[in-house]
Order: sequence, then structure tokens, then C-alpha cells
Amino acid sequence: MFNGHPAKLCIWEDCPRCGRTDRLEREFRFRGEVGASVEKIALRCERCGKPAYLYMVRIVALIH
Repeated sequence: MFNGHPAKLCIWEDCPRCGRTDRLEREFRFRGEVGASVEKIALRCERCGKPAYLYMVRIVALIH
């Protein structure tokens, strides 16, 4: 039975004023396409209210 590939999800907020704030790092099994996926979403910093970005990176390892 195929349980998926080992994967890691990392989420952080990047503000030009406050810097990087790590939000989540989680390991899981992924059944989809192997490789990396990056999403970048504009938002306002929770600390200072300036424009910032939220990054969501999924890395899926291929193990033979």
C-alpha cells in the first residue's frame, strides 16, 4: 500500500521592517506530485501593519 512521499511544509511571514517570522514547520506524507511548491501571498504584518508576504513552501522528497 502506497502511503505517499515524505514531505515538509514550511510557512513564514517576511516583513521588510520586522524581518522573518516562522509560523509553521510540519512533516507529513504527500500523495501528489513530487517536487517543491512555493506560494507567496501579500498581507499586512501582524506586528507593524506594513505590507509583507506570507510564504508557504512544500518540499516532497522522492525516495527509491
